Amino acid sequence: MFLVLAHDRRRILHFGVTAHPTAEWTAPQLREVFPWETASRYLLRDRDKIFGTEFVKQVKAMGIQQVLSAPRSPWQRAYVERVIGTVRRECLDHVVVFSESGLSRHLRNFAGFYHRSRTHLGLQKDTPEPRPVQAPEAGRIIAIPEVGGLHHRYERRAACGADCCRIESTARNFLIGASFGRPVTLTLSVRIRERGTTTFLPTLGCVDDVHGATSWAACA
Repeated sequence: MFLVLAHDRRRILHFGVTAHPTAEWTAPQLREVFPWETASRYLLRDRDKIFGTEFVKQVKAMGIQQVLSAPRSPWQRAYVERVIGTVRRECLDHVVVFSESGLSRHLRNFAGFYHRSRTHLGLQKDTPEPRPVQAPEAGRIIAIPEVGGLHHRYERRAACGADCCRIESTARNFLIGASFGRPVTLTLSVRIRERGTTTFLPTLGCVDDVHGATSWAACA
C-alpha cells in the first residue's frame, strides 16, 4: 500500500494498492496525488528502495523538496506511521482480502470514515474534514453504520419522521456464490423505530464480499 498524508489535518491524499511495488509503479502515483501543479513544497519519506531513480526524478520535476528520515527511525514520520497503524488495526485486521480490487474498496470505505467521522485528539477531537458541533437541543443521538458496520458515526437527529429515526440493520441471510469471483447476495432487514412502533423493511444488496456493499434497494 502506497499512502500520501497531508500533515495539516491528517488528510489521506492518496493511496495505491499493488502486489508488486516497484520504483516504476511508485513514480506515477505521485502524479496522481498532485495533478496540475498542485504539488506540496516538501515531501517527507523513508529510504525504501521503491523510491528509486524514477521516483526521485519525478519529485524534482514537480519542484518538491525531499526530506529523508534517518534509517530505522519511524518516529521521524510519526503522522503517517500512525495512520498506517490505524488502517491496519481498525480495518484490515477485521476483513479478509481476496484481491487488489477488494483491498482498494476496503481502503476507500475506511478513508471515507476516517475523513468524515473519526476524531483526532491532535485536532481537538475534530475530524480531518471539519464537522459541526451539535447542541443537545438538536435531538437524540443515533448511530450510523460505516465501513460495513465495522464502525459507527454518531449524530443528533430530531424525531421528525422515518428519515430521522434510528435505523438498525441486521444481517439475516447470506447467499454466497460458488466461487469468490461471483457477487454475494446479502439480504438484510432494516428495523425502523418511531414513536413506540417498529416497522421492518426488507432490503437487498449486491456485494463483492461480505464487508463491501456496492448498492442497496429497499423493498417496501
